[in-house]
Amino acid sequence: MNGRLIRKTPLWIGIVGFVSSLPTLYCWLIWFGPASWIDRYPGNPSGIMTALLCCFVASAFAAFRGSRFAYAVVAMNIGTLFFIGLRLH
Repeated sequence: MNGRLIRKTPLWIGIVGFVSSLPTLYCWLIWFGPASWIDRYPGNPSGIMTALLCCFVASAFAAFRGSRFAYAVVAMNIGTLFFIGLRLH
């Protein structure tokens, strides 16, 4: 193939893995970022939990379909859900 890279997984799988990481990164930015960046916590915790659970399912699907990056996103989502669970109790 003369130097061409052949993708073994479809591009949309990588996009799903990346998009599912964005709400999780946003949550961590809210909690640990400077107060001058974001002034308040958006919404109630049930909305955040629902978004994170949907992201967990999407990243697990992407990891199952073959995206190695999505395995890191799954671990990040599990850690975030664990952290939120400890904070809500």
